[in-house]
Amino acid sequence: MSSYLFKDTELARQRLQILAEVFALSTCHFLQSIQSKPHSVLDLGCGPGYTTHLLAEQLSANHVFGLDISESFIAYAQQTSTKRVSFACHDITSVPFPVAKVDLVYCRMLLTHLTEVPEVIARWATQLRSGGLLCLEEVEWIDVRQPTLKRYLQIVEEMLRQQANQLYIGVFLESMPVPPTLKCHSSGLYHHSVTTRDAARMFLPNLRTWRDNSYVRSHYSLDDINQLDQELSVLAEGPDIIGEIAWGMRQITYEAA
Repeated sequence: MSSYLFKDTELARQRLQILAEVFALSTCHFLQSIQSKPHSVLDLGCGPGYTTHLLAEQLSANHVFGLDISESFIAYAQQTSTKRVSFACHDITSVPFPVAKVDLVYCRMLLTHLTEVPEVIARWATQLRSGGLLCLEEVEWIDVRQPTLKRYLQIVEEMLRQQANQLYIGVFLESMPVPPTLKCHSSGLYHHSVTTRDAARMFLPNLRTWRDNSYVRSHYSLDDINQLDQELSVLAEGPDIIGEIAWGMRQITYEAA
């Protein structure tokens, strides 16, 4: 598994909370389009558990399990456990998982941070019951017209690439051959507009997490990063402008053969 660029600090947890709020509409659209009523659901790379609870609300499953490699995120998530929602620490690239096979496996913005994606997806398929669904929601493109946000995304894309990761992994997923143990159930692209303020609120804690990254330090001056931090801070406190940034979310569902 690649080193997670955005880390698992308290600052990272706060960013994931904002991200969960901002992308809830996209995920709800995806889940409603699946038209499935699974008894058991698995949320891979669940982080602090925000989306795990959203899955429980939207799918009305008997139980939703969240798995993540971060001990600190899982410790936080476990404080929110219920009779229907539970969490465990586990490397999601390694099978078997510490739960029985499930009816639906879900992940969002996770494959961007992994290598050997086809092999990982094939492993996940082994954890599905017959006829179970694997639901992937990943970034295919980001249409950004605001200069500060564009500059931030360029740096992130560069850092991910030097780790052999892809920011726009949705493009790869759409063209990837379907693993032999799966068949494509559905594939669509969801256009998700985000306000400039919300984008900056997500980006700013990330910048403060990776600003001392060795790649960043060797390719950008301290003045460059400080200027970017200052500009994002202003945008994060600014008005809710629509039309300057939008995400294209690739939403793919595979069915276990």
